[in-house]
Amino acid sequence: MVERTDGTESVTANAADVAVPVDGDREGGRPAETGTAGRAALRDDPDADPTPVLGTETLLDAIPVCVFVLSPAREVLHWNRAAEELCGTPREEVLGTDEVSVAFYQDGRRAMTLAGKVVEAPESADREYGVGRSGEVAYTRYEDTSTMLDAQGREVDI
Repeated sequence: MVERTDGTESVTANAADVAVPVDGDREGGRPAETGTAGRAALRDDPDADPTPVLGTETLLDAIPVCVFVLSPAREVLHWNRAAEELCGTPREEVLGTDEVSVAFYQDGRRAMTLAGKVVEAPESADREYGVGRSGEVAYTRYEDTSTMLDAQGREVDI
């Protein structure tokens, strides 16, 4: 499934196979640092808001399904822990590249991912790539299914 509003990036999740635009924590097109900013502010200012600041990487790693974020140029901005486990590709090898299909598909396939199709044709992926377009919501949402080999060589539905 792909959800598309007027954002500039897409997130794809395996299992539910969802792609949604996000306005991520980025500096100059790269993922922003994550984690301790809120705690450091609290140490320096006892009146600071104690609410923890969670970065995009931390939030994406908490999602138990494969999630990655592509820029409009198809550069991989985020690759969560579940993506590493499903695909067997460490995030360090895929972040900053435009080779998401190489990192995602372990069966040698070099097909576009659903997120890549949405980045290429945000309002016409159904016509351009033959993915289903959902009529259940007021915004653009695409749906697609397939199978792939995971890092252990097992065929899984995506």
